[in-house]
Amino acid sequence: MELKGKLYGTTLEGGSCGDYGWCGTVFVLDPRERAEKVLLSFCTQHGCADGAFPFAGLTTANGTLFGTTVGSGLAACRYVSSGCGTVFSLDPDTEVETVLYAFCRVHHCADGANPTDSVISVLGALYATTYEGGDGDCTCGTIFSVNPDTHTETVVYAFCQKTDCADGALPSANLIKDKGVLYGTTPFGGRTGCPQTGGCGTVFSLDPATGAETVLYEFCSRKNCADGWGPQSGLVATKKYLYGTTLNGGAYGYGVVFAVRQ
Repeated sequence: MELKGKLYGTTLEGGSCGDYGWCGTVFVLDPRERAEKVLLSFCTQHGCADGAFPFAGLTTANGTLFGTTVGSGLAACRYVSSGCGTVFSLDPDTEVETVLYAFCRVHHCADGANPTDSVISVLGALYATTYEGGDGDCTCGTIFSVNPDTHTETVVYAFCQKTDCADGALPSANLIKDKGVLYGTTPFGGRTGCPQTGGCGTVFSLDPATGAETVLYEFCSRKNCADGWGPQSGLVATKKYLYGTTLNGGAYGYGVVFAVRQ
């Protein structure tokens, strides 16, 4: 992402990490001078309380950088030994990082675990998904919000509330917002009659005010999955349509570019 003429991003590995040696960084690049600087090396705190392994890019609001890490934050996590992930902020001028929320603070990670996408800002709150966690037996991921001022996290929606995960499962791609509504994809869940165990994925919408989720499309709804299956990337919104890609399916079995009406 660009801020004041400079480019900011993350690396999944690298940096100076006491516990693992490859926990990731936040960096800045001046494109005019082609000079790169590491602003933050993750896992410099005991137990990687500051997070580890930033899988997604960054978002900016009011001059502050916001992001997620897929690992660490708390020493104990039911899913992976490297921790359940964090939401963090970083002041690009002072290079001071603040952990806004560390996941799996609730029994069975009902608050979510392991975010793999970027946060987006909606009316002052930060929204994103977690790949795992959530309430119920499935723990198939969540859509959550974090208040950057109070550090309060709220699960807006927990996936797999419907039979056979008809509402989707295990979201991993960035959310987008359009006209006050959030849109996203899940690579699993939805239609059960597909070559992928656990469903072929969905396109969904979510009303952040009410938490109501609606499945706009279930993949592999056509013969031989001609419509594709397994979307793992985010969406692009136009006036009437949402555009995206699938990893599999289509005429040749290697994915499709699709459009879904909003």
